[in-house]
Amino acid sequence: MKHARIFAAGATLALASTLFAAPASAAPERHLQYAFSTYPTRRVAPANVGIVDGPGTGVMNVDVLGLASDGGLVVQMQDQWWYTIRPLQSRTCEVFPNGGTNCGVFPSPTVAERVLLPLLARDYFAGISNGTWTQKYLANLGDGLFVYSADFNLNALGTSDDGRIVKIASQGSIAQVGGRYRKASDTAWVTYDKVAGVPLTVHDVVQATPNNSVFSSVSVDLQMRSDSAATR
Repeated sequence: MKHARIFAAGATLALASTLFAAPASAAPERHLQYAFSTYPTRRVAPANVGIVDGPGTGVMNVDVLGLASDGGLVVQMQDQWWYTIRPLQSRTCEVFPNGGTNCGVFPSPTVAERVLLPLLARDYFAGISNGTWTQKYLANLGDGLFVYSADFNLNALGTSDDGRIVKIASQGSIAQVGGRYRKASDTAWVTYDKVAGVPLTVHDVVQATPNNSVFSSVSVDLQMRSDSAATR
């Protein structure tokens, strides 16, 4: 059983003020759709994907456009919140193999899009066979005006479906580069499809430091709804 892979060739994140060169073809090579929910949470705790319908929820459409001229993977994302008539403006970003991203122009990705973007990278889950691994990258989320560094430790917790589906725990930190030097801890649980090469569910909790209120902690849940490359 084989699935089309969405991954890009090796490249490092260039924090340039101009957007990358997009692929020549405008037709997407692959289409993914996720249900998402974002909500404030009081504490970090393992959980299944939460409510994906109702207030604070919506649907995210992800078009994989192909490779940029520098080898990065170009994706276009668009959120449709449940209570809105029209979807938000689409965001186009380049994702590098280690999880680094370059969204060179505004609008910046939404919170849910920021969680998903690095998880689409070619090498982000390359350490699954080792059981534990680290992932470090830089993300440019808007013309170089909002850049953050990320440093994560990941652990494979177990498998199902004859080893195809892997449950993964992630713990780490993110920090703004320049500006106000905002920092946060990030804890996540992911179910990852090794054959399809994409996450199926994500429960991610970002806890700002210092923690000034219950709203300093935000959870994002993602759940795969469809994949144009799926064979079952």
